[in-house]
Parts: sequence; C-alpha cells; structure tokens
Amino acid sequence: GVFGEEELPSGIISSGIIQDGKKLEKILRTLRKRIGVKFINVSVPGEQVSFFKIRLPRVKKRRLNKAINAKIKEYIPDLKKFVLDYTIIKEEKDGYEIQAYVIPKALIKKYLEVFRKAGFVPLSFEIDTLALARAVVPQDEKRPYFIINFGPTKTTLSIISDGAPCFFLTSPIGASSVTHEVKEKFDLSYEVAEILKEGHKLTLNADNKKLSRALFEPIARLADEIQKQYINWHLTLDAEGKKRGQIQKIIVCGDDSYLPGLVDYLKTRLRSNVELANVWGNINLSDSYIPEMPYNDSLRFTTALGLALGRFRK
Repeated sequence: GVFGEEELPSGIISSGIIQDGKKLEKILRTLRKRIGVKFINVSVPGEQVSFFKIRLPRVKKRRLNKAINAKIKEYIPDLKKFVLDYTIIKEEKDGYEIQAYVIPKALIKKYLEVFRKAGFVPLSFEIDTLALARAVVPQDEKRPYFIINFGPTKTTLSIISDGAPCFFLTSPIGASSVTHEVKEKFDLSYEVAEILKEGHKLTLNADNKKLSRALFEPIARLADEIQKQYINWHLTLDAEGKKRGQIQKIIVCGDDSYLPGLVDYLKTRLRSNVELANVWGNINLSDSYIPEMPYNDSLRFTTALGLALGRFRK
C-alpha cells in the first residue's frame, strides 16, 4: 500500500477553515500527480461541527429525516446554510435517540471546490471524530471512550458514547508546542530540539531536570484540560437529566503520542486507564500479516485509517 503526508505551510488552513485556497490547490495538485490517486475520502474538522443529541417520537423511517430537520431547526432556524448528518443511537418502541451533526455548507463547498480544482474526486465528507472513533474504539462498543488526538499544532479531545461523538474540544497545544518549549529553553534549532525531545522519557526523575521541565510544561497544561473535561463528564448529567456512563478508557493517538513516558504520565495524572491506540484493531488482518506502516507512523494516520475503514462498514 501507499501512505504518506504533506506538511502544509502555516496560514493555509486555520481552525479547519481554508484561508488560502490557491496555495492549497497547488499543493494538492502536486500531491495527486506524485501519488497517482484520484478518488478520496475527506475528513471535516470537528471544531467546525455542532453536536446535538435529540430524542424523537416514533415515526416511519421515510419521515425520519424530516423530523430530525424540524427538531434541529429549533436550535438553528436557518438550517439551509448547513449540512445535517446524524447517527441513530437507539431505536425503541416509543421513539429514537439521535446524535446529530451540523456543518456549515460553505465550509464543505470550499473544500469540494479546492479538491476538484486540484483534480481529486471526493467520494465522501465525514467528521474527523467519527473516523477516529471507527479506527480506535472497538466495533459495536456503546460505552464511553475518551480520545486524545495529539496533532502537530493542536490536540483534539473527544468523547464517544453509544458509538457516536457527543463531545469535542480543541486545545492549541500540539506536538510542536513541546518542541518549541525545548527549543527555547536550550536555544536550539527546531530540528535538534525535535531529536532531543523524542529521545528523552517524560519523567520528573530524569537526570536532565531542565529538559524534563521543558517537556512537562506544555504536557501539564494539556493534562489540566483533559482532566477538567474527564471530571466534567462524570459530574454532569446528560440532556435528559440522566447520569452519564463511566469512561472505559482514554485512547491516545496522533503526533508525539508515542513520546516516551506520555501514557504513563497521563495514567498517573488522570488515575484512569490510558493507552496508545491500536489502529489496526478494527481492521481484519491475518495473524501473519505485518503492516508496512511502522507503528509510530500509524498513530499519525489514525483519522485516515478510520476514513478508509468507513468504505467497508455499512
């Protein structure tokens, strides 16, 4: 198989919104010629998505879309400007429990326009959180899971419950934040700081206290936010006034998620079950097959693997 990544210069996309379509189109066109791929599945940034958990009385399936639209219009009157998608969480005798997702139509149109101009044919657009969940949460699992996607410039925190995303938050702290902290503390180039960071275990008992502090400062700030949302989930009631389910596991993926000592630190800090993602767990591989993609790389491609897996799920 073929896998790879292309780093986008700063300012082309910000908070999931395309800021410079022409530059992005040029990069994508070059990428398409290099890899020879035409048909693609695209992830939509969760930070531009609104989440609504709703209950509806029993209606015939053919009228369900209309009923969901009518309910969401109570929150967003001008729904014509948005794309609505949903997941049926529960189907009972007296009605449905539904997780709905609302995405600005202009956002989808802009991505579609840029990809088409670059020569790609998008087959689907899907919320990145859904793709993440499909890749790392056990299939048919209904209990809550907390996913930390440690990206290059930001970290996304999401909670999956009843098989659907119901919480999403973006933190500005990403893998580069840790590297910059080391760079500034030791007056190094970014490249050297990156090497130093990856070779040092995240522990306060290390010989190099200065390096440990540099690594800990951004990670500790991120852990504060994770802990806040983790506690908030368990202490607050859901939209129906019911107690939320216990989070079964915190799954870590993305850039620098394999940073030595990170998972152990989060386990101690959060006093919870924390582990690195097994991105191949939901993909049917033979026992003898070894993926060409190294494990550390696979953690960065979690969303892409989830998108690909969606083509094989009903």
